[in-house]
Amino acid sequence: MANEARHNTVGGIAFGVFFFNSDDDGISGNYALHAKKAVSERVAEREPRVRDSGWNVLSGDLFEPQNIQTILATTAIYPDATRLGSAIREGFAASRMPDYTPYVIGMFMCPLDALIHADTRMKQDRVAGYLGLATFDLPHEEVLKEISEALTLPMTSLHTV
Repeated sequence: MANEARHNTVGGIAFGVFFFNSDDDGISGNYALHAKKAVSERVAEREPRVRDSGWNVLSGDLFEPQNIQTILATTAIYPDATRLGSAIREGFAASRMPDYTPYVIGMFMCPLDALIHADTRMKQDRVAGYLGLATFDLPHEEVLKEISEALTLPMTSLHTV
């Protein structure tokens, strides 16, 4: 709760990273489309602007999980990984590669409460492959570029794959 209050009062840029297990048996078809649709639908319940075809996110396969571990350890951006499943959180903490390729969607310029709402709803709905959300409070936009480069994820529309 204290971390959530910190996110709401610092006044930086809210940034959330949604994690999916791309190899989950419950995902039929294109897992990127599956993940983007799941995130888009649930974030839109609180932030309708995400329905805009121009809403951009960082998204793609996470081939180097040690990079997310580094980002989660960077205290200047107030990381909160408590909403991630324990297995993936512990794996990142130990810099271990999971036995699947995580698919991630990094969403920015969106209210933190909409990101948290989407996380809660995806867990309630038992969305196939969904692993959880890590949130950050970025001090300025340049940090977003640095995170993007560290994760080696392209910026794409939330509505395209």
